[in-house]
Amino acid sequence: MDDETRDIFVRQRRNLMAMSLVLLVADIHNDIHLGAVTVSVHAPFTITTVLWLVWAYWLWRYYTSFHDLGEKGFLRTYRERLQILSHRIGVGRITRGDRADFAAIHAKFREMNSSGTREPMVFNSSYARGKPSLWRLSLNVNFGLKDRDGILAVENLAAEQNVIVEGAEFLFAAARAWVYVIFRTTLFTEYLLPFFFAFAVVLYTVYVRTF
Repeated sequence: MDDETRDIFVRQRRNLMAMSLVLLVADIHNDIHLGAVTVSVHAPFTITTVLWLVWAYWLWRYYTSFHDLGEKGFLRTYRERLQILSHRIGVGRITRGDRADFAAIHAKFREMNSSGTREPMVFNSSYARGKPSLWRLSLNVNFGLKDRDGILAVENLAAEQNVIVEGAEFLFAAARAWVYVIFRTTLFTEYLLPFFFAFAVVLYTVYVRTF
């Protein structure tokens, strides 16, 4: 993505947001009370028609510039966050030792952390079978113990321990990952909010003119 493409996108985003705001104000009907007489004030039909045409043009321009940006980082950020959440699930399983396939590594952790001062963590991971699917995420993770001196790898055990997050557990982690993308990054407000605002104006206009 070059600077010119980025500048065009920012300009079209500003135009669409401004035009949506103008339409929102133009469609508000104000009632002016003059004694017993009430006068309804709103923009003439010809003006609102022109405004809607301009709005449609800026919406199209914003969509094309949005498309020209290429990868925006939504899926990458989502997958990175999902992977972090899966790490936490894996660490929880190791700490609790509540699964048979983690029994050996759990016992090794207890042996290396008899004082309870070290913290289990993931210090490296890779996807075991491709990328996250609809219901399942499979990771190969390297677990270790973290203390004041750094990270201690687990000895005499396979370096990779498979962690599978699936079903309701996966859906909950995936939902948390999307919540993170929307509320903890600027991706949603920077790229998608103009679309939401534009179509919210459409819904508001339909509601006002219908009811």
